[in-house]
Amino acid sequence: MRIFLVGMMGAGKSFYGKKIATTHQKMFLDSDTMIEDFLQKDIASLFELKGEWYFRKIENKILKSTVDKY
Repeated sequence: MRIFLVGMMGAGKSFYGKKIATTHQKMFLDSDTMIEDFLQKDIASLFELKGEWYFRKIENKILKSTVDKY
């Protein structure tokens, strides 16, 4: 079972995602952390330098890769 939580920044996706993962004894992945690790930049800098469009492009790539890997 895979669950993807989407929503506005600060809505609680990470908070509730961790709770759901713990309850169901599943792995929790945070796409923002994965993007920061992949690009070696924090999300705020990425938005400032490249804009939201680029962020969404990378986010999409990261999310698709999790389906194949996990």
